Amino acid sequence: MLWLTDLHIDFKEKEAIDVFLKKVSKVKSDGICITGDIGEKGESINFIKKLSEITKLPIYFILGNHDFYGFKIEEFQAKVHLAFIDNARIFYLNSHHYVPLSNNAAIVGIDNWYDLSQGDFFASPVIPKDFKEIQTFSTLNKNDLFSFIQDYSHKIIDQLNQKLVNAFASFSNVILLAHFPPFKEVCLYNNTVADDNWAPFFVQGLLGDFLKTFMSENPDKCLTVLSGHTHHIASYKPTHNLTIKVGSCPNNEINWDTISF
Repeated sequence: MLWLTDLHIDFKEKEAIDVFLKKVSKVKSDGICITGDIGEKGESINFIKKLSEITKLPIYFILGNHDFYGFKIEEFQAKVHLAFIDNARIFYLNSHHYVPLSNNAAIVGIDNWYDLSQGDFFASPVIPKDFKEIQTFSTLNKNDLFSFIQDYSHKIIDQLNQKLVNAFASFSNVILLAHFPPFKEVCLYNNTVADDNWAPFFVQGLLGDFLKTFMSENPDKCLTVLSGHTHHIASYKPTHNLTIKVGSCPNNEINWDTISF
């Protein structure tokens, strides 16, 4: 299966997008998975539709922070859900419990978020563009942002817990798509782990804690987490049956990796 992340089509030249679409149309694969940051202000939907039309492959995707620019989070999630609810080839995984990939593997996905638990959010001078461009955040002060995002993170984890329980009831191997990495160890910039100023906006640490516990309690199951956001390739194996992979995409082109299941 092909794995794409952080395409940021808004910042790519049209020629680069056309080259990618021509290349990917000739690839034989079991499907395409995308770990968010596809486009801004609704362009994600149009791109997914075009990619599906060109490749005729199953597409499994979740959203990243940039995909929500110009919207409230739940508003855009509903918009994406409605766009693909009747499409048998496109799977917006935030809306699905799980999707089978083979007799032994399934895929799940969540629109997760950094939870501000890593590093030092309150001392950090960093102000992500998210807080201005995403309507859910634009009216909140720093204390309210922290409370909202922490609560939202717990909500996401509760949803994921049920998805994993359901998927692992029938499959031994599961792939999880989550835009924000769950561990600081894979949040790199210039081969260096994110510092206390940037880590709050790179990691969903509560998710990492949950995944370590969940997989330790299910030693005969295997989970592979595919993430993006940092634009830096990295991998980490916190337990024998939990693998974290972070992908990247060059500034001037769209590339993919391949995933086996």
